[in-house]
Amino acid sequence: MFWIFLIAVAVVLPITMQVLSIPENKRIQEIKKIEALTELERVKQENYLLENKEMRKELEKIREENQLYLENTDSKWLINKTTIPEFEKANQTEKNSDK
Repeated sequence: MFWIFLIAVAVVLPITMQVLSIPENKRIQEIKKIEALTELERVKQENYLLENKEMRKELEKIREENQLYLENTDSKWLINKTTIPEFEKANQTEKNSDK
């Protein structure tokens, strides 16, 4: 009789331990999930701050360009001619090769 009881305990005990450990595993998974979400939120905030810095720089650049435009209001042209150094060099070499 003692052996039957011992075998029954040996079979039932591991099953009981697994059933009791399920909530603990869920808690551990929830903690890991919360940690991952916290890290994700931190990264999002860092990206937001970096984007704001870049946008601020872009806005300052636009303001400077607008200020230069307002200072140069005596021009009758709405569109100013811009020169691109690479194209200027290419045009000069073409002109020199045509001579």
